[in-house]
Amino acid sequence: MNLLCDRLKAAMDAATPEIKAIELARQIGVTRATVSEWLSGKTKEMKGSLLVEVAAVLQVSSYWLGTGKGTMRLTEVNDAHQNYNTPSINEEKLRQASRFLFDHIDINDAFAFGSEWIASAIIIIYNIKIDPAANQLSDETIIKILMSLKK
Repeated sequence: MNLLCDRLKAAMDAATPEIKAIELARQIGVTRATVSEWLSGKTKEMKGSLLVEVAAVLQVSSYWLGTGKGTMRLTEVNDAHQNYNTPSINEEKLRQASRFLFDHIDINDAFAFGSEWIASAIIIIYNIKIDPAANQLSDETIIKILMSLKK
């Protein structure tokens, strides 16, 4: 499939459940006319974040959608990697851990952190079991986490 319109149609047809143009437009925040231009072939290419968003909604590879190269389905790529010991990541929990860390870093005092330190802190916070009722860590726990990384 050399044309964007053909790849887009194939991806929409293969989606479960099948995604119609109006639904795709709604999910990515563009007009129905924009999607129609892609499907008619009037628009020859899609780039950047829009390409990534469309691919995510259709659950296809953005590389495949943009170029026609590689595999269409992300599951085909994921199946190839199942033999590796890749940890499962809860993206929402990771976002919460990142937000939590940055909420407790006082940037105004010019206390700079290296990327390794920040990554380590996020991993530690990600793995901590937070009491759902409290939905927060105590200041004492936060200080222990930050001090354990101060090296």
